Amino acid sequence: MEQITSLKKYSEVIKNKKNPILIELYTPWCSKCKKMEYTILESMPKCEMYKLNIDEEPFIDEKEFESISLLPCIWIYKEGKKIELENPTLDMIESIIR
Repeated sequence: MEQITSLKKYSEVIKNKKNPILIELYTPWCSKCKKMEYTILESMPKCEMYKLNIDEEPFIDEKEFESISLLPCIWIYKEGKKIELENPTLDMIESIIR
């Protein structure tokens, strides 16, 4: 999974695109996040996948940052709309990506 490390990269990633985009928000100390990343990489249908370390990336809009209340958190951009999933299951993610 490619790391998002700048506002410019984040903006490029979320632009309206044809295929779904998955962004995993995580912290290095979160064991559930580590497990989620492994699960996603092994099982996800083909889509663009990125990860964003919320401990190191202060460039996210404050409103977006405040919406994160539980990790792991997945943001899926599909057809120009953002869908937020906190502590998601693989089935939840797959049902949106399809």
